[in-house]
Amino acid sequence: MWWRKTGSSHHASQRSEIRLGNMLGESILFLLSGKKVILSALFMLFIFPTFTQNTMKKFIQLSDSITIEYEELSIEDAQDLIKTFHGNLILDLSTDKRKTHLFENEQVLVVYDKQAFLYSSQADIGKLLNGPMSRSILNGLNPYNERFPENVSKLIKDLLHFLNLNGDSYDLNELFLRKVDGQMAHLINTKGKSASEFMNYTIHFIALAGEVFKTAFGGQWKMIQADDGTWQPYICFDGREVDLFVWIYESINDSSMYPSIYNGYQAKTISLFRH
Repeated sequence: MWWRKTGSSHHASQRSEIRLGNMLGESILFLLSGKKVILSALFMLFIFPTFTQNTMKKFIQLSDSITIEYEELSIEDAQDLIKTFHGNLILDLSTDKRKTHLFENEQVLVVYDKQAFLYSSQADIGKLLNGPMSRSILNGLNPYNERFPENVSKLIKDLLHFLNLNGDSYDLNELFLRKVDGQMAHLINTKGKSASEFMNYTIHFIALAGEVFKTAFGGQWKMIQADDGTWQPYICFDGREVDLFVWIYESINDSSMYPSIYNGYQAKTISLFRH
């Protein structure tokens, strides 16, 4: 979502150019007026007026014809945005758990205790409140359902066999994720494999990335069921439910020629430990 300029030269002079960076992804559970909405996310680099930061560009698929775009901001960045662009509080859309601000370019910022979300307009907020349930990005991709954690070792073994890495010794670390990326590129370049073939192993890549994360930082798998019934593998870490699976899904299912498990893993860890 681009920060749109208005006709005011004073405010226009304050706005910095918003530049797109590498796009990666995720799905999170966003609670708005008691309604759960499954969000699909893409990673995006922004430059705001007084700071540079990595934010989340996300898309909420409410139906085949309705898609809502928004960005996730840290509380610090949201406060800077309100101060710089003089967001006005919308009382009708604010509660004791969230504060909603309207900017002169009609964008809306919803601020919670630990996160904030920037939307294009009040109309999008209305669609969120009244929209139908959407599908999880893992719909149909997790055959083990809530028993996914019990099958992680098998999923990794099957993935390494598919990648012709089953005979290699390895450690569960970022270097091995880079090796996996290199092997995918090698199979595409020399064996004629297509990127779509790797997408069929999305749940396997999620298992591998999750075990690398757990080895590096700790935590345990926690299965959470989405509104559509899909069981999604979060990692319980430091009192948080880490949605690494979203970033790995987007990174593996990226439209570029070479899918990457490392890019999704790195983007999520940078976002997680940014503050």
